[in-house]
Amino acid sequence: LIQLLRYIDQADPKITAGARERFKDLMNDWNIYKEERDSLINHEMKAYNEMYRSLQLPVLILDNNQ
Repeated sequence: LIQLLRYIDQADPKITAGARERFKDLMNDWNIYKEERDSLINHEMKAYNEMYRSLQLPVLILDNNQ
């Protein structure tokens, strides 16, 4: 993905339709992984942190700005 992004971002790129299509596919894949990551942070880690707070145990708490 990074190599393709660098190719597309060149000052004078000759971007092929295939490169554009591949980039779109990779960005769609990335968005799925990003949604999964966000869900883990916003839901599962939140529940984990709340459980440990209620038990008054040390816990890994992620800042909301992550």
